[in-house]
Amino acid sequence: MKTLFSVIPFFFLALSLNPSPAYTASCDTILLLVNPATDTPPSPVTDLAAETNRLVHGRTTLTWTAPRSGMNNKCVSMYVIKFDTFSIDSLSGDTSAWWAMAKNEIELLSPDIPGEDEGYTLTIPPVPGAGTRYYFGIKSAGGSGISAIDTNASVPGAQASILVPPAASAPAYIISGRIRNLHGQPLGGIKVSLTGRTGRITHSNSRGEYMFDPVPEGSYSITPEKPGWNFLPAMHSFPVRGDSLLKKDFKGIFITEPAEEER
Repeated sequence: MKTLFSVIPFFFLALSLNPSPAYTASCDTILLLVNPATDTPPSPVTDLAAETNRLVHGRTTLTWTAPRSGMNNKCVSMYVIKFDTFSIDSLSGDTSAWWAMAKNEIELLSPDIPGEDEGYTLTIPPVPGAGTRYYFGIKSAGGSGISAIDTNASVPGAQASILVPPAASAPAYIISGRIRNLHGQPLGGIKVSLTGRTGRITHSNSRGEYMFDPVPEGSYSITPEKPGWNFLPAMHSFPVRGDSLLKKDFKGIFITEPAEEER
């Protein structure tokens, strides 16, 4: 019995002196096993990277490895991500100024245990005009403070960034066709009217060709007209979407010479 009682106190003492909780435990458990009052700030993230999704416009995935928090190697309590359209290099490498000036901020709770892969996906809306490059930085909080900005951001030219392509312009389409007589000969000088979402007028050239370019999506009708002539069909009505080139031909049938005032 004496031996038993002498072993038990030693066993509990060994548990209380263990400074590194097993990483099989959850972050919540690890945080409870450490006294923040005796801890130090977290280590900075060392490998923040940004990658765009080619299939989804503006979709960006950030990845990094979870750092340790303080001398006990426990989990950090949260991450703070900032991003903007100017880099730390543009501020002569002043990381503090960039962090204070960057307008976009994201706070992430429930970090993973040290050494595990972390990630976050966000969508940055594109803007008209040229593409826009965004620069990212990350800090972690835990223990007795906040880490420095990630180490990549502190290295000239290495700050994580992505280029968001410009906003896609509305698709434009071409409507064209030829106008011939019943013998297949081209008819020039035929007035062709386009009506619908937008309205335009053109005339066929000497080869009987006409064209409307560009035309936005929508529903349209095309009508050829010339005094003394009928056309087959009298009108083409159709939606414009999906096809970049639409051909609508007509055949002209001479009926009679127009009256003098119609010429």
